[in-house]
Amino acid sequence: MNSTVETDIANQYVLGRTSAEYQRLRAQASVWEASTRRALQAVGVRPGMNCLDAGCGPGEVMRVLGNMVGTEGHVTGVDVDPVIGQEALGILTATVGPQFSFSAQDLETLPDLPNAPYDLVYARLTMIHLKNPVAVLEHLWTLVKPGGTLLIQDYDLSYAQLYPASELFEEFENVLFRTFDATGKDARIGSRMPRLFVEAGLGEPTGTDVYGVIQPLKQMYPMLVSVYKSLLPVALNLGLTTPEKSRRFIEGLPELATSATYYTANWPLMIATWKQKSA
Repeated sequence: MNSTVETDIANQYVLGRTSAEYQRLRAQASVWEASTRRALQAVGVRPGMNCLDAGCGPGEVMRVLGNMVGTEGHVTGVDVDPVIGQEALGILTATVGPQFSFSAQDLETLPDLPNAPYDLVYARLTMIHLKNPVAVLEHLWTLVKPGGTLLIQDYDLSYAQLYPASELFEEFENVLFRTFDATGKDARIGSRMPRLFVEAGLGEPTGTDVYGVIQPLKQMYPMLVSVYKSLLPVALNLGLTTPEKSRRFIEGLPELATSATYYTANWPLMIATWKQKSA
């Protein structure tokens, strides 16, 4: 593979930008809404606050924030994908209220953002996709008002496991971890986030929170297959799997989930890390 192709792959969102991926993101958001509400309550989000959702995706956290800050507050969503962001903005303004705006921005360019500074700068499942999360953390910290808070929620993917173990699931783990590693992304960034705060010059976090979900495989397997399919084009391009292996996994996991053996699946851990700026 030539260096130009390698660079392009490293720069892309490895899960793709398709209608199926947008649908997967919305389904994923519903799983983590309780953890996000818990973290937002822990940092004291309240009516009237000015908030940023950095890497807002389909806008599900924007919706939660918008309900918490009310019409006297404001929520700015930022995402590199203008299609999903504008779609989210339309849905939110129609169903929640006028307290939302969206800006299409690449956070890794460290852009100036509208409506800054903010009482809360928030990002969920954003840092895991970045080449240089420390630089982005440094930049996001500059957007926090005195007395405000930077709150990051992200995955430690190493906790995504199947019980009892299955050889079939090794294909999922192979594609997941090797694709992240090959594209320079940190699959365990959630557990490393407190250290990254220190590296970014923020100092020790004010607080952390860890949230986990375990589901029967018969309930979770559609999400696992969806994640796998989203990763597959990049994994095939990088030579990390083969069409035959991928077909075996995609066809075999539903059969495993509905077999006589009862399997459970761990979601990755969702880890919240936050820092309050001195007033």
